[in-house]
Amino acid sequence: MAAADRPDGTRTTRARPGGAARAPRRGDPLLALWTGVAVIASALPLARVIVPAWLPSALLVVAVVLAAGSLVRRSARPGWAVAAEIAAWALCVALLLPPTVPRLVVLPVRDTFPALEALFAGASEEIMDGVAPVAPSAGLSWVLAAAFGVFAIAMAHVILTARLPLLASVGLIAVSLVPSLVVPQRVDAVFFVPSAVSILLLLHADARARGPRRDARHTASVSAVAAIVGAVTVVAALVVPPLLPEPVARPGSGFGPTTTIDADLDLGASLRQPAETEVLRITTDAGSAPYLRVATLSSFDGDVWEPDTGRLSAVGALPGVEEGTAPSVESSALVEITQLRGEYLPVPYAATELEGVDESWSMLVANRTVVSSSSTSLGAEYTVGWQHAAPTREQARAASADGASVPEQTLELPELPDVIPELAAELTSGAENPYDELRALQSWFRGGEFAYSLDAPVEEGFDGSGVDAIAEFLDVRAGYCVHFASSFAVMARTLGIPSRVVVGYLPGTSTGETDDDGRVTYSVTSRQLHAWPEAYLEGIGWVPFEPTASLGVATNFLPQTLGASESPEEEPESPDAAPSPTPTTGETVPVEDQPPASESDADASDASRSRGIAIGALVAALVLALPLAVRRLRRARRVRARGTALAEAAWLELVDTAIDAGAEVSASESPRTLGARLVADRGAPAADVALLVGAVERAAFARDAEALPRRAAEAALRRIRHALLPSTAVRIRAAVLPRSLVVRPGLADDA
Repeated sequence: MAAADRPDGTRTTRARPGGAARAPRRGDPLLALWTGVAVIASALPLARVIVPAWLPSALLVVAVVLAAGSLVRRSARPGWAVAAEIAAWALCVALLLPPTVPRLVVLPVRDTFPALEALFAGASEEIMDGVAPVAPSAGLSWVLAAAFGVFAIAMAHVILTARLPLLASVGLIAVSLVPSLVVPQRVDAVFFVPSAVSILLLLHADARARGPRRDARHTASVSAVAAIVGAVTVVAALVVPPLLPEPVARPGSGFGPTTTIDADLDLGASLRQPAETEVLRITTDAGSAPYLRVATLSSFDGDVWEPDTGRLSAVGALPGVEEGTAPSVESSALVEITQLRGEYLPVPYAATELEGVDESWSMLVANRTVVSSSSTSLGAEYTVGWQHAAPTREQARAASADGASVPEQTLELPELPDVIPELAAELTSGAENPYDELRALQSWFRGGEFAYSLDAPVEEGFDGSGVDAIAEFLDVRAGYCVHFASSFAVMARTLGIPSRVVVGYLPGTSTGETDDDGRVTYSVTSRQLHAWPEAYLEGIGWVPFEPTASLGVATNFLPQTLGASESPEEEPESPDAAPSPTPTTGETVPVEDQPPASESDADASDASRSRGIAIGALVAALVLALPLAVRRLRRARRVRARGTALAEAAWLELVDTAIDAGAEVSASESPRTLGARLVADRGAPAADVALLVGAVERAAFARDAEALPRRAAEAALRRIRHALLPSTAVRIRAAVLPRSLVVRPGLADDA
């Protein structure tokens, strides 16, 4: 619209043939609604790493803030909108404060600010120490709701005040990508579709708020822009995070998600976390990575297994290992804790030397685990020496299961369902010694009747390890390491064999790195958290077994000499006396079917990297081709218009061509004025421009305007395009990056 003076001195507006648009309505409620939807949609991916108990509060704060701002923008004082939003935010978050924060209704009191400081400190600790998905406290939920309220204020200012929705979409996309960058993982497109759709609807609402143009077809450009932005949002969310390098944690840095271990067998949450984090590195001369003991659980009351307690020994003077009848093997390793935080230090069994930790750490003599009541394992770096028994099969079969030299709780049993002792007796009826009984139990669990599952339903929730959960597991015959380990240990006790359960980490993956002494470095991750049973054999000590179906290598000591009836093929065995079970993970492959770790991991890494590069290149090509395709489709649709509509469509194509060429185009400029400027400043052919200017003016003002010939319009547009884009390089740039998809004619200042 252009302004004109009346005789009385007032100003009025008149329509211009160029189709000027009216000023945008800053208080448009639909635009405020879609701003709120976009803010909440950008918050949804956070639900993968923090349980969305905070989402209702965040939704309430965002809704109140944007509603207050929208009302003020529609009032006579629109400049007070941001102040109103801040006031609404402050009132809302004050009402939502947890009950532990003292205040007088919504007013702070003397103790409010110290309580808020403690609340923020607690929320920060939850984020840094928690294992995704974190179950938030009331304090963390409040902090997140308040944070998204602040984000809503910022987005409202950019979208509703500054009217820059495309700039706001960058911030919305960035917030939605944060969880994928903090906890690297495969991105679930379900979380990003709402974000893409909300941005598209936001751009559409902004276009409507600016007012209709003279030609409704012209508004299709906004839809095209929105479609491109939405597509780029989804593409970036799906492709970029998996291709980024994972955060490399320095010992003790606290960067990224740290892992903790719950020593009461509640391991399901850790194993089902969406991200796999390196928790430690171990460099050893043992020939293969050992599995690492963290906590030992011997006491079982029928409901839960309890971690051992008892006499402690200073780490500087560890007690020696009791000598047995079987030979032993000694090894050493350097352990570097990267992202494991807790009161236990992972060590191989049985540790005999420990150097590099302070006196706050002690060894529990009964099971040789290393604990502390005042220190954390995060950032620890220490050298550990250990030795383990290496008996022959004959020595193992000759060993009794006398429990006189072990703690009483390793044999204690609560009242059990009949199925557990009856099944144990039935499975071991043909065994002649405790070792063969344990082997029979192990073979049954691993023999194909059981399935490894992180989702199998059992009593007391999936992670139950009590007698009822064991009975259900033996019936369902599907579960994960906790169920296999606790069932094996209880069944062994019914046979009079001392047993216990161990929580720790199993052998990691070789990094291919070696030190000057030829020791190999292995990486251990959070998904290699495991539980396994141990049984006591007199003269040998505590022997680890691996009942978990399809995982690891079963315990099976080699005979002293191989006879005709005993071959390694019939009873496969690791060269080392101690079993080396593989990590507990969701995807299981028997170790004997795997190629050497150093080769297969390198090949898999190279293949994965090559696939990632190829996919990234393909997606990049598609993204680059998208604007070209949209621009070509728009041009083809316009030249197919019929009758008088062809004149308007051809003129719009001329305007977009000028924008692609870098010309400044004003929506308040008439076709005749713009045409004259393009001829004078840009060298456009005067006859062709005059043809299109005359046609659009006749279509706008004449009742019976003569239709523009299609062939003449196509030829004129082609010659104008070549004149405005004179070189091949310029035409390629305009085709690949058409400015007309994101730049629209602006309004001239007629005041």
